[in-house]
Amino acid sequence: MIRSTRLVDLVNTMDPKLVAAAFGMDPQAPSSTLLITSIQDACPTSTSRGTCMRHLIPSFALAALRRGQQIEQFLGRVERDGQQGLRWIALSPDSSGVTIYLSDVEDVGTDNFFDITEFPPWDPEEETWGRIIAVMPTPEDALHVAERDLAADPQRWVNQGIVCDEYQDFRKMNP
Repeated sequence: MIRSTRLVDLVNTMDPKLVAAAFGMDPQAPSSTLLITSIQDACPTSTSRGTCMRHLIPSFALAALRRGQQIEQFLGRVERDGQQGLRWIALSPDSSGVTIYLSDVEDVGTDNFFDITEFPPWDPEEETWGRIIAVMPTPEDALHVAERDLAADPQRWVNQGIVCDEYQDFRKMNP
């Protein structure tokens, strides 16, 4: 079995049709094309035309939740009572459903410290993982609530831990 990161590397450095043929897939079959295109466009470690692909397409975000994987999204800077902070959300599946966490944290990041998951919460009463907004029965419901009520962008979900990279990029663009 080949690791998905290795397959992505092969697809990005070689002709996708050649890779499909090498793995016994019909290079003309729609499923082979769909598989390779999906990997190129959605894997956070893949590159396509020289651009790093970090964000999960909506179907991959849904699939990650169905597999029991947490997904996250950096929502940017927020202001409350004259103080500026940062906001990010996490959707975390378990046996009871998908929990939606909203984290408002102090912006204590530096050029060497950008792990937003470790930043102190604005409200000392909040748990370190933020405020539980809802526990939804299905991944679809959780995504819908996060997008409708928390202004999450369906095109900006990332795998767990990648939200720190999102914050680092935000810092570069907003010194």
